[in-house]
Amino acid sequence: MFFRHGCRYREYMRLMMAALTFVLLAGGCATTPIAPTPTVADISTPTRQPDSSPEAVSSPIPTAAMTPAPTQTSTLLTPAPATAQNITATTVTALQLLGDLGVGRALQAVSHPNGSQLIVVTTAGLAWVSLPSLQVTRFAPISGAIADAPGLAISPDGQRVAVITATGTELRRSANGERLAMLPGTNPRFSPDGQSLATVVEAETSRAVSRIWRSADGIPIATLDGAHPAFRSDGRMLATVERSDAEQSVTRLWNSADWSPVAEVAGQTPVFSSDNSMLATVDGGIVRIWRLSDIQVLRAIDLQMSFPLRIAAAFSADGQTLHVVAGPDLQIWNIADGEMQASFAGVADAGGFPNGRFSPDGAVIATFDNGLCVSGGIRLTRIGDGQLLYQDRRSIAVTFSADGSTAILVTFGGAVRLVDLEDGSAADVDLPGYTHIAFGSGGRTLAVAAPRLGDDGLPETVVTLWSAPDLELRRTLDGDGAPIGLAFDSEGRQIGLTSEFGCEGVAATALVWDLVDGGPPRDVWRNSFGPFDIVWTANPPTDAAAWFAPNNATGRPELQLWSSAALTTTLPLPIIGVQLEPERASVLSFSRDGRRLAVGDVDGKIHLFDVTTAQRITSLVAGGAIYDLEFSQDSALLGARHIDGTINVWRLDPPTPLITLSSDPLPLDCFDYQHTVGNFTFIADNQLLAVGSDDGATFYRLNDGQEIHRIDVVAQVIVVDPTNRLMALVNDERVTLWAVQPQHSGE
Repeated sequence: MFFRHGCRYREYMRLMMAALTFVLLAGGCATTPIAPTPTVADISTPTRQPDSSPEAVSSPIPTAAMTPAPTQTSTLLTPAPATAQNITATTVTALQLLGDLGVGRALQAVSHPNGSQLIVVTTAGLAWVSLPSLQVTRFAPISGAIADAPGLAISPDGQRVAVITATGTELRRSANGERLAMLPGTNPRFSPDGQSLATVVEAETSRAVSRIWRSADGIPIATLDGAHPAFRSDGRMLATVERSDAEQSVTRLWNSADWSPVAEVAGQTPVFSSDNSMLATVDGGIVRIWRLSDIQVLRAIDLQMSFPLRIAAAFSADGQTLHVVAGPDLQIWNIADGEMQASFAGVADAGGFPNGRFSPDGAVIATFDNGLCVSGGIRLTRIGDGQLLYQDRRSIAVTFSADGSTAILVTFGGAVRLVDLEDGSAADVDLPGYTHIAFGSGGRTLAVAAPRLGDDGLPETVVTLWSAPDLELRRTLDGDGAPIGLAFDSEGRQIGLTSEFGCEGVAATALVWDLVDGGPPRDVWRNSFGPFDIVWTANPPTDAAAWFAPNNATGRPELQLWSSAALTTTLPLPIIGVQLEPERASVLSFSRDGRRLAVGDVDGKIHLFDVTTAQRITSLVAGGAIYDLEFSQDSALLGARHIDGTINVWRLDPPTPLITLSSDPLPLDCFDYQHTVGNFTFIADNQLLAVGSDDGATFYRLNDGQEIHRIDVVAQVIVVDPTNRLMALVNDERVTLWAVQPQHSGE
């Protein structure tokens, strides 16, 4: 395992900015009245049976995912061992899903039009939350990965939802999560009657087009030029935006009866008035208001902006005024005479995206601030007097309830927050997103780590301990920083957490809890690094840490090895360079017993060190940049994974190449790359190699490199318990537990 400065934290920031970009650019600001709908019927169904297919239709959330109150005890209970068979080369094809934890981290949330529930898109799928109990009642996994810029839309009649994934838009029934169709395109918009759906598809000419689909079954209806579709509230007209090569924008109007063109007008960001008589478009710093009866300019408002910004605009409910967010200010313009009626300064962030989303009744504006290390957050402002109703620096996305009484925020840590716009009170729906897992106590305990944002806006970690395989919550532990690694000692008596917080620099920590004696965690190791590309790792159960850092005296990079409070040694490695040098460290990994340290670089070299003597044992050549190093449980094997998916395996006593095999490529992200801890592991007494990716978990025989099985679920982290009976996966921040059931055994 290894950790490069800021990579995990940068991934959080990337997701935050992607969500913000979606809200600002794809969300639009038009308000559309939502028709009332009957109360949704009871959505409970029989409990899901174990199934290796991730596309089993949605199921009630098991007890484990509901996060019950932890048992207050200083000693872990020891449940009966699992009845599953050992995972071997012959039984691996019979792996079955036993249970799961969590629903992933929330990215976007919308309320059902009747106010009975929330539907939340998470990193793993769709979750249904009942109101006002705030309890998760159902979860439906999404096939493939959720898009970087998540999007979720619910039809005004409440019958269907559309969610953006990495491969398009999934159309589902909102009552039970049944998948109706997979549609190309993003930016889904339902018609007011809920009978049709528009998505935006990039055409072969690189110009976007809007596709219209029948929402009942995804049957295509029409293809229209332009993107950013916006329906008029009566559903009789649709607006799209097309940008020419000269960056001039044109809004096209279409008759939804037969999808014939109606007119073209200058500008973008089309917004219809609630009485459907007017249309507003933005062209540079000018907002034009069009009379739709004859497509004539009724009023042109010059905002006198010195540079072009994306402007958010909406008509008041009575159609008398136009509300505009331009730069940091909220402006209210009288349509009749074109005069500014009021202006409220500082409503939005002056230095970031010009932005805004209006509540359906036009009474409240949500604006977004941009932070560097921590999200700048969301402000809720009353339009009538410019009063700040609520501000949350940890939120990254916002929608409103149909009646405009509630703002639905999604926080940086993945919680859903409901804000009452009358009194400013807030209530949270906690949807933990698990990122790291570890087995202890001979596979009878499963530990999972979930990141969250504390009250001070800094990252924290919650570690929960569950009995396995029944997944009953036993204990909760609180740590600081974003989780980076999780590991038990060999006896299962202690658990260690490595974490970091980084922005201009990085603070790295390693904590150890004694699970038998209880008490607060022991601070094993703590270090702070400057604003450079740092590579570090730690093995808390063995009180060891290693990192690369420039020598304060010479400025040359050196490998620092810390193995106890009394011993710090420096290991100079001349081939390791700094940041942009051709040769630089990319991987640091301790063996499970903590006796060896493996160091890899982007030049394809691996150096093995004896931790107790700080002496180099040997060097290996992998033949390409290394992005992951993993030891087997008995520390007898070492594997190295490359960005193209190639994996080299060596037997270490003596160092001997064992096999080279090809797996799914690693995704390039997190600036240089994205590394996910534990994305391959040795199992079945070193007979098999399990490799995870966004396309699934694949199992290879080590004697010949043959692929013998694949589980088609996202598997960013793979951990197998020491007895080789249970396997846990982190798939999009949701943990699934797998085993070979006796009736499926091939032995």
